[in-house]
Amino acid sequence: IRSELYLLLDDVGGQICLVLDRGIGGQLDHVVPGGAEALRSHGVRFVRSLRPELDAVREHRVVYLVRPTVAAMMLIAGHVMNENMAEVTPRRFHVFMVPRTTVLCTHVLEEAGVLPHVRVGAYRLDAIALDTDVLSLELPDSLREVAVDGDPTALECVTQFLLRFEQLYGTPREVRTFGTAARGVAERLARADLRAE
Repeated sequence: IRSELYLLLDDVGGQICLVLDRGIGGQLDHVVPGGAEALRSHGVRFVRSLRPELDAVREHRVVYLVRPTVAAMMLIAGHVMNENMAEVTPRRFHVFMVPRTTVLCTHVLEEAGVLPHVRVGAYRLDAIALDTDVLSLELPDSLREVAVDGDPTALECVTQFLLRFEQLYGTPREVRTFGTAARGVAERLARADLRAE
């Protein structure tokens, strides 16, 4: 996860103003042991919180690490419109949604007319090691999304993480589930394993 973040920042290049959605800064503390100093070696000069006004220095490239929400995309669209209306040479923005991109969020940026000025991607900050034997998937809204909204996207994120985990550590001998959502993830894993064979 750390190396993927460094690759994203190095790919942007130059001096970077990193804009973080609420809660992501705390998660990065678990991923980047050196904190701001480690990020500085990859071009990050300023770290800001996502809010209605953008206070980035003109020379800096703006990189967003945000949850895929409509509210975050609207704030980013406002930043892009405000910055690019005032300048002859439009600035390029980089939006990395955590842990996945969504069609809805990309559509919001497109409808706002800012998609040509925005590079959209994903940063898979899906599992954080809290201790030597404890992982957190960092999907804070997944219960509401699955149980209330009926959106199974979070279950797909869990499935994808478990598939990557299996690639690293092997397939478990026994899988136990509790509840319909967990059974759905286990069935997706079984289908993926059958396709891989």
